[in-house]
Amino acid sequence: MEIYLSAWSMRAQLQRGTLTYLTLPAYARSHGFCGVELFDRFFAAHTKEYVSEVREALAESSCGVVVAIGSDFTLARSEPGWQEQFDHVRRFLKVCRDLGGNTARVSTGGQDMSVQKFLNWLGSHPLPGQSLDNRHLLQQRLAIRVASSAAALRVMSQLKPLLQRERPKAILLKIERCIAALRELRPVLDDLDMHLGVENHWGISTDPVILVDLIRRCESDRIGTCPDFGNFSPSQDRYEGLELLALLAKHVHAKSRAFDASGEETTIDYRRCLRIFRDAGYDGPFSVEYEGEDDAETAVDRTRDLIRQYG
Repeated sequence: MEIYLSAWSMRAQLQRGTLTYLTLPAYARSHGFCGVELFDRFFAAHTKEYVSEVREALAESSCGVVVAIGSDFTLARSEPGWQEQFDHVRRFLKVCRDLGGNTARVSTGGQDMSVQKFLNWLGSHPLPGQSLDNRHLLQQRLAIRVASSAAALRVMSQLKPLLQRERPKAILLKIERCIAALRELRPVLDDLDMHLGVENHWGISTDPVILVDLIRRCESDRIGTCPDFGNFSPSQDRYEGLELLALLAKHVHAKSRAFDASGEETTIDYRRCLRIFRDAGYDGPFSVEYEGEDDAETAVDRTRDLIRQYG
């Protein structure tokens, strides 16, 4: 079983500089992970030279790689930011391929409040003194600082169900836009020999039934789901949702937040989750994504151990 370490779990260390994408692979391997999931927002640069350095670091530690790409496919093609979004996804698909990966994660977008919407707003409101060369990276770093605040994460999770009560016509329009954008990515995926996992990451992807139908309407074996153990509202049945998403899984986020004295996750039944993916025939990687308030280094090891125990 392949278990990857998500860079999101180590966001505090990456922000402080105690870890970088050049040292994360070795750190992951030393903790028993065989790969890493790298988030677009933590890349220090987009140059060929930097990507080559990261690839070398991955190779030296014999680490596999998945790249998580921030995206919102629900924009109208005529809206400011649509082309920038599409180009951003295409750019990081190529980065993933150049790093030796064959799968990337994206999100549908469609929520009223998200990090990606903040990025889109920044894209149309340049900050004073920004050059065209550094604007994108500066926007990403500002947004990740907002998103990685524990308080901000709690507030967003509480508000999401309220902010997602949209009129059915508006939701349907967003779904059609998302399908159209993903279909436009099909030739890019073919050219790069890449696969895409769409995460259940709120917005129009909140409902697993909608997400599965959306994926199937893309009509591509290269496009599937990226099920996240934790991204379900209190009114949803987490395990029924995972059963649907697991059938089309390209990548999986093993979310964790807290543990009891015996090492079990207190909010998610890991035994049940792993059985769902085993029964679905999933044989790809599980990325450990810790979002709690305890020590991340200890928490990712505990999550890894649960996957090993029940996988």
